[in-house]
Amino acid sequence: MIFLNYRRQDTDGLIELLETRLIEAFGSGSPTEPHVFRDKRHLVGSQSLPKEIEERIQKCEALLVVIGPKWKEAKFTDGDYEGLHLLHDPQDWVRREIQLAFQYQKLLFPVLLGTDTTRPKPKFLEQFGLKQLANHDFVDATVGVFDYRVPELIASMRQKSTVLDALYRAHQTSVPPRRETEEQTRVSIPPDYVCRLQTAIANVELLGLRLQHGQSVTLNSVYVPLITTPPQADPVEEREEDSESEKFDRIRDEQPPPTLLLSLLDQKSLYVAGPAGSGKSTFCRWVAWLACAGALPDVPVVPPEGYAETFPESFRGRLPVLVPLREFWHELPKRPGCELYSEFELKQALGQWIERTRPHGLERPVFEGHLQQGTVLLILDGVDEVPINDGATPYVSPIRRPLVAGLGPACAAWTKSNNRVLITSRPYGVTEAETRQLGLSRQPIVDMDEPLQDFLVQRWYRCLVQDPPAAEREAEQMLDHVRQRRDLQELIPNPMLLTATCVVYHQGRRLPQDRHELYSEIVRYVLHNRYANEPNTITAVRYRLGFLAEGMHTGVRLGDERPTPQAEIHETEIDTLLAACRNIVEFTDVAAQEVASVREDLLSKSGLFLPQGEENAGFYHPTIQDFFAAERLLKRYAGTIKTVFLTRGVVAEWRSTLNFLCGAIAHDVEQLNLLLHDLTCELPDGAWNLALVVWDAVQIAASRKLAIPQMVQDRLVAIALDAIEREAPLAQRHELGLALGHLGDPRLVEDLRTGEGFVTIPADSYPIGDKKTPFRLT
Repeated sequence: MIFLNYRRQDTDGLIELLETRLIEAFGSGSPTEPHVFRDKRHLVGSQSLPKEIEERIQKCEALLVVIGPKWKEAKFTDGDYEGLHLLHDPQDWVRREIQLAFQYQKLLFPVLLGTDTTRPKPKFLEQFGLKQLANHDFVDATVGVFDYRVPELIASMRQKSTVLDALYRAHQTSVPPRRETEEQTRVSIPPDYVCRLQTAIANVELLGLRLQHGQSVTLNSVYVPLITTPPQADPVEEREEDSESEKFDRIRDEQPPPTLLLSLLDQKSLYVAGPAGSGKSTFCRWVAWLACAGALPDVPVVPPEGYAETFPESFRGRLPVLVPLREFWHELPKRPGCELYSEFELKQALGQWIERTRPHGLERPVFEGHLQQGTVLLILDGVDEVPINDGATPYVSPIRRPLVAGLGPACAAWTKSNNRVLITSRPYGVTEAETRQLGLSRQPIVDMDEPLQDFLVQRWYRCLVQDPPAAEREAEQMLDHVRQRRDLQELIPNPMLLTATCVVYHQGRRLPQDRHELYSEIVRYVLHNRYANEPNTITAVRYRLGFLAEGMHTGVRLGDERPTPQAEIHETEIDTLLAACRNIVEFTDVAAQEVASVREDLLSKSGLFLPQGEENAGFYHPTIQDFFAAERLLKRYAGTIKTVFLTRGVVAEWRSTLNFLCGAIAHDVEQLNLLLHDLTCELPDGAWNLALVVWDAVQIAASRKLAIPQMVQDRLVAIALDAIEREAPLAQRHELGLALGHLGDPRLVEDLRTGEGFVTIPADSYPIGDKKTPFRLT
């Protein structure tokens, strides 16, 4: 039974409507044993609580505390309690019923009804012995949101009580279905929302790039398809008359065409993994743009053969919802020891985020209606940008792990209803075990091959250079130049870095020496363009951005020692860091205004540090944040930089930053050699991530034509062999295996005729490929 606790003069008639909705869900029961109990008698607050009411509360499954707009202002007008709140009376019915529910450990659901009703504060409740109520989740079912909040309340009640869930199921199976046509019940897609979303994601601002003749770079003018690993191919049918060489030739000739990520998303929901700058967020925006446009745009540069995308027909009639997870995670409940967010909690958090931010004018009821009818294209971008733990609460509350754990069953439920889901992350954001729990097809983004590299560069130069033949010539010159640079070969398969390379080359017809210098050039061009008439300001801006990046990476000066970088920062934290940057000790009104002015300048003008939702901000791209953090750390720990590598290098999320830090050190040959020596000497067994950091340093030293000490090479070879022997996590083992190939694999033999290079594989069944397809070896 569900007991309604309320104050008659407070609920404006909505209590009857709430009661009706509950009866529709759980049934009415019998006159003596109603499923929803509401005392309809007008009882005076000073009366003794009838025994019948206490018995009802003792037997009920849940008590709903219904709070209206006058709940906090209800006062006695005469008698001993004149002028005091009705709750001051120890025998007040509302007060006693709630206290009895506490006493009998009943499920409590506080519900806000009416207009302008607000949640009572803990201090207000404490004076009446009701402080416990403040610890419960309040359901806001006020006017305007009543129709879709009450179903959420019912779902929560069912989730928390098997008794109520059984009652609901029994009643619903006994009620004949309502006969409504699909047209009457179907939720439409708001045209205004589609238009605003498409406009917002159409323009591409590449940092500080300025184009001539008032041109703008649009997403559909520079986007190139992303490719992924092909599905498991069926084995090539063998013919008895085929020789071994003929079989090999047939397998080679029947290689499948490139697997386009968009084509796979047309077929099913996906989890897309890719490193920084691989195009994950751009792909998310492209998917949303296509769903809004309803067709592929015409483009002046024809894609290479096999790379032409087709419009995904499964996108038609879907509501595209683009959710940057670095903004969304704040809506998730914070619970110490939390292992998993339920589907209800994730749906609730998505609804709250939409209600709070109203992205591009989207309304919560529209989203929830489409989710229910199975017509949402839900795009969840950037799992890796969700912090591992919430550092803002008094107790450590896990965030990323329970989010990923909860997305598995939630996505299963949403896709079963015919919704389409796209989730993206850097590889380290979702572990191998979590990938399996996620239950979605995992599709890694494959580096751009040469045809795609050519295509991207040609598309960009059609934006950069007005004359098409001249644009084609400059694109070819840039590609020839970059492909002659062996040290940049790892940069050009990455869409973001290749795009940045296009811009830098276009500006000066040359490319910097390594990744650190490339980013340094990008930052220099951005700030030069942004602060063209304020050359003295550029140094100060770089210094401030370094302070912010270090704080976001480490939590220094924020009272939050964090193991992994955080991709987003709150306005108050920005002000704290900027105050420290400017050596402001006393935060007066004048100082606050000064800091606010600097903050707004960075957000509105720098082009590198941008607003990210309400009162939050972040860097243009995580690698830009990594670059500035490295700059700051080099200044802060100039004499003890080895400690930074040893303490931070064990965490995968720090690798990019330490790569930049090593590049910044590389100009000092003596310091770089000393760092390599010290790191190698103190590199412990099993520290796979730190070993990869050392390998990065070795490659940077090699790009500078520096001799790599044999001791360093031998230690890395030993670590790589150990990683293979001990079956280290796949990602680290793979990279260390590649390093072993560069350094020299001692297991290789020169003469295969001796038999030393062979091992015996016992006859058995072995899992082959990503899908672990059994392969029988006889």
